[in-house]
Parts: sequence; C-alpha cells; structure tokens
Amino acid sequence: MDILFAQNAPQNSGIVTLIMMAAIFAIFYFLLIRPQQKRQKELQRQIQAIKKGDKIVTAGGIKGVVEEVKEETLVISTQGTRIEILKPYVGQVIKS
Repeated sequence: MDILFAQNAPQNSGIVTLIMMAAIFAIFYFLLIRPQQKRQKELQRQIQAIKKGDKIVTAGGIKGVVEEVKEETLVISTQGTRIEILKPYVGQVIKS
C-alpha cells in the first residue's frame, strides 16, 4: 500500500514539505514565542519602574510592599518582616 502512495507522490513534495514546516514554525512563533517575549519585556519595564510603595509578588509567591529600591535589589516588607530580594525574582508588579 505504501508503494502505491510513493509512486503517485508529486515530484515537488520536498518543496511542499518545506513550506509546511515553515508554516508550522510561523504559527508557533506568532502564537507562543512572540506573546511570551512581549510579556517578558513588559515585566522588565515594570521592574525598572518600581518605586517605594508598590506592591509586588516574587517568583516564589511572596507578596510585599517595596520599602527601598537599590541598584540590583529591592527591600520589601511583608507582615512586619523585611526581605531583600534580587530584582530578577520579581514575578508581578501591582502598582499602588
């Protein structure tokens, strides 16, 4: 049965396969990769704009209020406890 399909296959099936692979890559790019890059850029912009009094959630799930902004770290307070975290570990910024 496979021999019959192989004999009837068009001569340019390699080009069709290449076009289909490119189409699948384009679909993945526009549906998965590009939106993730946009979210990451937006989060980076928000992290750079953090100021005292903003509410944040860390990547580990700790919620807190920013008390101090340093060059590479943030000091946050949560229920009376002060924690110093690195800026890349901010998961979400909730403006106050």
